[in-house]
Amino acid sequence: MIIKIISWLFLAICWWKVFEKAGIKGWKAIIPFYGDYTKFKLGNKSFLYIPYLILDIIESAVSFIYSALWTLNMIDVNNQLDMGVDLGTLNALRWVMMIALLVIDLFIGMKIADIFRKSKWFGVGLGIIPLVFVPVLAFGKSICVSKAEVL
Repeated sequence: MIIKIISWLFLAICWWKVFEKAGIKGWKAIIPFYGDYTKFKLGNKSFLYIPYLILDIIESAVSFIYSALWTLNMIDVNNQLDMGVDLGTLNALRWVMMIALLVIDLFIGMKIADIFRKSKWFGVGLGIIPLVFVPVLAFGKSICVSKAEVL
């Protein structure tokens, strides 16, 4: 839990610097949902924010339920509840949602990388491993070529 909080704090600081490079007020990065929305606006994909948010909330809830059932030993090796209910569909749905979220993250990462004149592969890194690539964007010598007209 502490590692997660430290990671979020570090990424918030990094996004603050990225936003400032793009001409956006940096404080927007530390507000949980607003910071994400600002990232989507920066990548010119704000229309994807609501589906992303809904998918993220549902996936988090399903993952929490699934993990809780697993932790309480209510799921056996065949992926069934003690009552005989098969959870394979629930698990498959969770994976589909995680892949959809990853694809949206990749789109946003590639658009943001393009704004900073970084390669598409750098954008893929922003989407998949933000803890490594966002600090490079924030503290590196990259310059935003098109100042964002974001909020």
